[in-house]
Amino acid sequence: MCTDSFYFKIAPTIDEDMDEDNLLKQALIYLLDSDRADGYPNDAVAKFHLGNGAILERVNLNSDLSSKGIKQSRGIMFNYLYDLDLLEKNHELFFKTKKVQQSDEIKSLRKNSYVIRNPLTFNNTYRNV
Repeated sequence: MCTDSFYFKIAPTIDEDMDEDNLLKQALIYLLDSDRADGYPNDAVAKFHLGNGAILERVNLNSDLSSKGIKQSRGIMFNYLYDLDLLEKNHELFFKTKKVQQSDEIKSLRKNSYVIRNPLTFNNTYRNV
């Protein structure tokens, strides 16, 4: 398993005092819902791992509490799983569909929150389902 932090390029929409649940939701949106014209993940590190066939395995809040980690990613890190039996399939699927392959844990986190995106402002509203 590989662990990487990421840069919040959507930092202006993140309140410094945001609670962990909303911070987690914001991070998942950033990694799973592309704002890029080409449809690939917003984060270059995620694109690298996913393009190599990895699966987005886990999100870890408060993982990198160094000053650099807080500045870059609010301390959040993600784990990518390289399953040798699925690498080629995931690699091809990613470049064909641009869809992020996710673990059941990530899918469950995503499913537990209904996210509405306002396409005009890119602000996000959350409701529990």
